[in-house]
Amino acid sequence: MWWKNEALGNAEQKLENQKDKIYENWTCVWERDLGNPTVTDDFTELFLANYEYVKLKAQHNKDKNFFYKYLFLAVLIVALICYAVFFIWNLLCGTSKIEAVLENGIILLLAVFLCNWVSKWLDIRKYQETWARHSQHKFKIDMEMLLYVCRMEPYNSEDRVVTFKRRITEIWNGNHKKFVKNMETKEIPMMQGIDRSALKKED
Repeated sequence: MWWKNEALGNAEQKLENQKDKIYENWTCVWERDLGNPTVTDDFTELFLANYEYVKLKAQHNKDKNFFYKYLFLAVLIVALICYAVFFIWNLLCGTSKIEAVLENGIILLLAVFLCNWVSKWLDIRKYQETWARHSQHKFKIDMEMLLYVCRMEPYNSEDRVVTFKRRITEIWNGNHKKFVKNMETKEIPMMQGIDRSALKKED
């Protein structure tokens, strides 16, 4: 983003390049350990597809999260500026303060509505939670690839290919459980809102 410190931006890019290098090194070492890279391996194809998907989804949800939060702030700031401008304009035209507040109330109501819509949309889409989940998922896989390339525990034995497959599937399983939990808890606030509305109507 344009307001980022240049040195920080360069450091982040260098870090991402290093992660990509580890991924490339892991691919080479993995193919060598398999012994016959020309043979189709279901796990390898699934792993590569999953890694690319998680990487893209993490960036996508990060961008969406910041976009809607900045949109929330922009709507609020623009509404306050418009309210102040029209309020002063009405005073200059001889309108009383009370009348000016009432006449410009529609601007605040519209701002509240738009901000509430953005807030509810963020609650439904859960961009921040999804970004955090995919980022954590990718980080765990990056660490496993690093350990594998460096032949560190638990990948310093001859059965390290099987160990890698087992640990990666455990990571996938953990990520899926978090996904299911998020999907279940995401519906609770919406249903609670409906229940409250129904109770009010009954009262």
